[in-house]
Amino acid sequence: MKHSFTFTIRLAAMALIATLAAAHATALTLPQQIGDNMVLQQKTRAALWGWAKPKSTVKVKCSWSTTPVSATADNKGRWLAKVPTVEGNYNPQTITIEGDKQTITLTNVLIGEVWFA
Repeated sequence: MKHSFTFTIRLAAMALIATLAAAHATALTLPQQIGDNMVLQQKTRAALWGWAKPKSTVKVKCSWSTTPVSATADNKGRWLAKVPTVEGNYNPQTITIEGDKQTITLTNVLIGEVWFA
């Protein structure tokens, strides 16, 4: 009886993990490094990335540009878009990322010089 209970608990835990992994793979998500209040390097192609449903299209729209950038998620759902940035300024910008019938809007994004110390 003890072994049967342990097996049931393990099976339930594996089912929960599989469900959470499947939900993560189908949801448009971003890493912690990409979010509100971030600063992007000026006059470059800034890399934005995340996860979405495998083989789905992700569209990135930046408030400083009229041209959206598209990326396609790979077999594991990873996507990468490189957006051209303008000369640095003090105007807060927004980035809208759309995919999997979801929209994520990043606010208060600044463009300028990024230094690591």
